[in-house]
Amino acid sequence: MQPDESSPLESLRVALTLAIAGAGVALLALTLMQWRSPRDEDAVWVTMTHPQRLVTHLAQGDAGSLLGDALIYPILLIGVASSAVAWRDGRQAALVALMLTGLLGMLYAGSMSLYNGAIVAVCGFSAMLCSGLVAFSFMLAMRSPMQPGKGDESNELDEEGK
Repeated sequence: MQPDESSPLESLRVALTLAIAGAGVALLALTLMQWRSPRDEDAVWVTMTHPQRLVTHLAQGDAGSLLGDALIYPILLIGVASSAVAWRDGRQAALVALMLTGLLGMLYAGSMSLYNGAIVAVCGFSAMLCSGLVAFSFMLAMRSPMQPGKGDESNELDEEGK
């Protein structure tokens, strides 16, 4: 029984399934799990959810920290949108945007990875990064397939010696 051949786009979609799952994990970690409290008067172990963290920044009037914490949501949205574009037609630029999203998310959440929300968010963003890397390398391999006898020095040497 011969395995059925799937199109390159179908194989790419299998790799992108991990990116979509990673985005879901990161979103759940951002909205439901515990992150470090941004208040200086709180002890180091005091935690709150990420939306509560945003409200605390807003109440303190700390616009810089509010912007830094709130920008992770548009970055996550860009990652989901680039996954959808890559899923639809396999654009390499969308895969690069997906990888950058995963990297930026890991950098953001990794700075607070002693807390469970940040640890889980790092896992979600790393799934986005890794699936983007796999899909990108798969697309590069599909665009330049190696033909038998070309680019393989051992075959060229064998043919010259005959």
